[in-house]
Amino acid sequence: MKKSIVLIGILAVVVVAGLGAAFWIKPIRRDAQLDSVPIQQDKLELIGMADSKEEAEKLAEDYEIDLISYSEKIAVFQTDKSYDEILEIGKNKKLTELSINNTLKAF
Repeated sequence: MKKSIVLIGILAVVVVAGLGAAFWIKPIRRDAQLDSVPIQQDKLELIGMADSKEEAEKLAEDYEIDLISYSEKIAVFQTDKSYDEILEIGKNKKLTELSINNTLKAF
């Protein structure tokens, strides 16, 4: 009987200590890059759909931006232009719409 009370007491202390430690330990927040293209802070990175690499190259030429990569009908572009400029060019030339390639963060 005494052994079970002592064992329960020790178990309670371990649980309380574990919960206390979990309260004070916080996860470290850091950026995670999820693809092989480096994150560019000074340039806008865009993505768009294209049926072929040639079509992606043509889009880059029409928008006057750089094609960074093409894979599985997804093209990644980079530019110094603002997103508003890109939207205006696409609207005026009736081009495939490009979207901002957002940076994801893992917590």
